Amino acid sequence: MYRIVLGKVSTLSAAPLPPALRDQAPQGPRRERWLAGRALLSHTLSPLPEIIYGEQGKPAFAPETPLWFNLS
Repeated sequence: MYRIVLGKVSTLSAAPLPPALRDQAPQGPRRERWLAGRALLSHTLSPLPEIIYGEQGKPAFAPETPLWFNLS
């Protein structure tokens, strides 16, 4: 099991986040965690595969991507 300690999104990478990613981010208290998760996925899986949302709103990679993840 991996444990990741997150700080502010701005300290995760020297590169700015793409505008499309910032535009998709929710507003409010979940924003920083959402952006941190996307930044980590993008850094690990560069380029970041398309993320889709299921019927319950759960994020997943597009079906043609042979990867999956679970965040809780």
